[in-house]
Amino acid sequence: MNLADQSVLNDQPIWARPDVFPPKPSDQGRLGFLSTDGGFYDVEDEEALRSIVRNESSQRASLVWTEESDYCVPVEEVAWLAETVLVESQEHAAEAYNSAKTPLWIFGGLLGFFVYRAWESHPGASLLQILSNQSIGALLLMFTIFALLPFYEAWKERKRVAGLTPETLIETAPEARFDIWMASQKGQITKCALLAMAIIGVIQLYVFNASGRSIVPILKEASLVKLAVLAGDHWRYLTAPFLHGNPIHWFFNASALWFLGRRVEALARWPHVLNVLVLSGLAGGICSVSLIHIYPQPSVGASGAIVGLLGFLLVFEFTHRGLVPKSARRRLLAMVGGLIVIGFVGVKMIDNGAHAGGLLAGMAYSFIVFPPTSSPQRPRTTFADKVVAGVSGVIIASGALLTASRLFSIL
Repeated sequence: MNLADQSVLNDQPIWARPDVFPPKPSDQGRLGFLSTDGGFYDVEDEEALRSIVRNESSQRASLVWTEESDYCVPVEEVAWLAETVLVESQEHAAEAYNSAKTPLWIFGGLLGFFVYRAWESHPGASLLQILSNQSIGALLLMFTIFALLPFYEAWKERKRVAGLTPETLIETAPEARFDIWMASQKGQITKCALLAMAIIGVIQLYVFNASGRSIVPILKEASLVKLAVLAGDHWRYLTAPFLHGNPIHWFFNASALWFLGRRVEALARWPHVLNVLVLSGLAGGICSVSLIHIYPQPSVGASGAIVGLLGFLLVFEFTHRGLVPKSARRRLLAMVGGLIVIGFVGVKMIDNGAHAGGLLAGMAYSFIVFPPTSSPQRPRTTFADKVVAGVSGVIIASGALLTASRLFSIL
């Protein structure tokens, strides 16, 4: 590669470089695709490739190659495939929208039924009083998470693709390329954090079943009991994030950690995943304790730390505009909107103080560590980054070990 070619590559974010995807096979035909099973397959002609894109066979294309490029590319980058891709996208969006209606009706019907029963039992109660009932509040939260927000996302995507044309579809290629590149990232440090969370989750279930005790006293052994923290149990800041109220709580936190942590790791490098988790976890815990008059109940879960990753990305991606496509950045704002809705609906059950503290801490970290830049390149990892991340890793590991110790002490 000559210096001119290298200069062109340096002016592009890594996901936009042609060589970020595999080169087209030299022993294959002029047209073909990289299947989702990892195999390279050639096709006879353009119509055969269109049929693959239309999902008319058991094989699915993750990338394609043509005569115009030396590398595999997303289907959105091939002009003569645009109309086929658009039709398939519109059909898929319509199917997702129709599927999203089912949980909306199910959870909506259940919520309406229980609200009506509560109103019958307490005819003088206001709607706010009825919704303040813990069981109805939990159902309202489930309706929001499992039905309302997914339905809104499906409606928004259906509306978006309905407004596309074959010409404007090509303009979405950077986002498609970014998403495919992001999906290929291994996220090793994020996997380690997930593994620690999973191990403690298994231990928590084991202790719960082996002890025969209810979940509340078990959680109090290591949760963020506000009065205990004020009395000197500061170690609870490290243990509470590893505990979860139920498997659904764990699943949501694990999913968010995988999505956000891997994104931070891919864009800003691995040390900052650990650093933000520790800083935001502590900040969220401190904020929660300081709001004891609003949230007096014990708190559990890693959401404060995980929301910190979201706060970090909000600032980092908007101060590194050359690194991430604009359309991909909008999703982070949508996540913040969803977080606000969930926090409002579940105000009785969700520690919004921890969320707010974690979010602000992650944003502050990004502002301080990463000044704005127009460069499309990812920042390099410094020796100081690694040293601080090593300390953060020790803190996380210590929190996990202490949590396990506290749980086993129940038996």
